[in-house]
Amino acid sequence: MHDSPTVKDESISYGLDTVGGIRGTAMGAAAFNGHQQIVQLCLDNDADVNDNTNGSAALVNASLMGHKEIVQLLLENGADVNITGIFGLTPILAASARGDIEVVKLLLKNGADVDTEFSDGSTPVFTASAAGYSEVVKLLLENGANVDIPGGDNGSMPMHAASRGGYIEVVKLLLEKGADGAVTDRRVRTPLHEASSGGYIEVVKLLVEKGAGATATDYYGWTPMHEASFQGYTEAVRLLLQIPDVNVNSPDKYSRTPLFVASRSGHHAVVQLLLDDSRTSSASTDWYGSTPLFAAVKNGHLEAVEMLLAHEASGIPTQVQDGFGRTLQWWVHRTGNCEIMELLEKHTG
Repeated sequence: MHDSPTVKDESISYGLDTVGGIRGTAMGAAAFNGHQQIVQLCLDNDADVNDNTNGSAALVNASLMGHKEIVQLLLENGADVNITGIFGLTPILAASARGDIEVVKLLLKNGADVDTEFSDGSTPVFTASAAGYSEVVKLLLENGANVDIPGGDNGSMPMHAASRGGYIEVVKLLLEKGADGAVTDRRVRTPLHEASSGGYIEVVKLLVEKGAGATATDYYGWTPMHEASFQGYTEAVRLLLQIPDVNVNSPDKYSRTPLFVASRSGHHAVVQLLLDDSRTSSASTDWYGSTPLFAAVKNGHLEAVEMLLAHEASGIPTQVQDGFGRTLQWWVHRTGNCEIMELLEKHTG
């Protein structure tokens, strides 16, 4: 049995910088896999601590996998704390993305750039916010992280990322540091759009309390109410209806209202909630001349059809048509839904 080599050895030094795969050199691979003794052996034999072959520097690899002791060892041996790996991945970005607060602390202590950016513009606070790592977010903010740097394909802010995931504690931290609760991304979406789309009541409530407007429309004309209605989040819709300036009949790019999208999706509880609000119009039509009732009939949503028919106290004209000249009866015959057909026969006149 041979002792593990711990001193400089020419036979070991040979080939240390040879590339062996996507993890770079031997030290890069060892750092990724958590083999501290091998990392030490490489260092003892003059391996380049900042070798960045294949964008796979040892410090990035160790940070990515949460190997704190190896991170410490590499830093003590001169590793560049801000070295940039593949796609702009730095050690602190890697550690923040996995929520490893101990490694993040260590990197910050050694001078890591708190606002370093990934190839898509994402910063450590953005990646930590997107994953809901509140303790990491708090630490980054305490170290001066900028809450207003956009990241991701759509130019979202950390507020968008946290709201999209429903991470209430992260949202609170960002707001406390001055983040704009009504900021828009490249799709003109606000954090309230994101929270409403996910049905995250606590986040929706907090954003509304902080003044986020319910009338904001995105690129497609959707309001937060459209989002919640489309996804069928009844409580989110109920909360949004309580906002004084909400426009319950706001049309999107195709003139579709929240009631229309809820009817088309068959979310009957949302349909009923909207119909119970006196401000809601069930007669509005989209670009193709379809009303919410047409949308429900076309898609075979029996309960939504029942609610919409009950709302029409005066009955539905037999020959009411959409923009293509097709009647409700034409559509129900096309879908072959006998139950809806019977309902229409009872209510049309």
